[in-house]
Amino acid sequence: MKNIFKFFGALLAVVFTFAMTGCVEETLESADVGLHIKVFFPTKVMEGQPMTINGSGFSDATEIVFPGDVKVTDFEIVSNDMIRVTAPSGIAAEGGHILVRTADDEVESPLPLTLGKTVVTGCTMPEDGGTITGGSQMTIYGTDLEFVNKIEMMDSDGNPVFIDETVFVRKGTSYIIFIVPKMVYDGEFEGKVYTCDGKVFNLPKLPYAPPAGHWETVKTLFWKNDDPAGNGVVSWNGKYRFNGEGTADVNSECIATIAADHWEVIKTGPFYMSAKIDDANWYQMRITDGHWSTTYTGADISKGDERIILNDDGTYYIELDLSGDPLVSVIDEKHLLFT
Repeated sequence: MKNIFKFFGALLAVVFTFAMTGCVEETLESADVGLHIKVFFPTKVMEGQPMTINGSGFSDATEIVFPGDVKVTDFEIVSNDMIRVTAPSGIAAEGGHILVRTADDEVESPLPLTLGKTVVTGCTMPEDGGTITGGSQMTIYGTDLEFVNKIEMMDSDGNPVFIDETVFVRKGTSYIIFIVPKMVYDGEFEGKVYTCDGKVFNLPKLPYAPPAGHWETVKTLFWKNDDPAGNGVVSWNGKYRFNGEGTADVNSECIATIAADHWEVIKTGPFYMSAKIDDANWYQMRITDGHWSTTYTGADISKGDERIILNDDGTYYIELDLSGDPLVSVIDEKHLLFT
């Protein structure tokens, strides 16, 4: 009986070895499929929209052809399996398949690309004789509204105020829900709807009014450096990283966590940074994300910039408004860094 079990064990080992060999060979064979488009995203686009194409054999890609025979040669080969490209102008209205070409081969996407076309058909209307109140929800209706990236209202002084898509209550292809600013203009005006391809749609001229009751602007301190010696000066290698409460990147390097409601203010409206500058002959500020991939306004702010104001006590302050800036879309994931 002992010998039988020994033989059975040896047989299992042989079978297992063959099974493993077959599995490895099959995997290697299926991975080596040459030029191939597996999927692309998004499948509905507008001009200027970033896209990702996944597949294989992309290392030697020289050209991407969009529906309407629109050829693109300016794209990023991330890896042999991924390409990043910006949707060009001139894509055929009826859509179609994408081609990826190399010097001696080409491949067509299995699914077609659809061209988006935003149409605004209506919005929330006040009851007879009524107004739309600041702080209330407003809905816009239409088609392909997923391409709307901001809405323009008017503030209490009659200046434009923009509501970024990152703070929409909900956004779908047929409707958008957003909050009318509390300090909205008291009177009639036409709101505007902007899409990512630069188109602008006017809303009907409607009456707006701030909420009833008393309100005023108050200063709220988000964070103060109570340990300048321990934290060190603000520099390119400084510790001045901040994250919002409950955001994705709760980084051990962050010097402070900002309360969730304050973090929303930072993302959607103006806030102020005040600092002492040791060398008044030269200073340079960068407001960026924790991975240094996206910088506020796309550039550093240096001495002589009119946004840097001298306080009475010798410190300097700068007003920051991240709403509508590309930085606001990444700081939840990568935190906020001042240098």
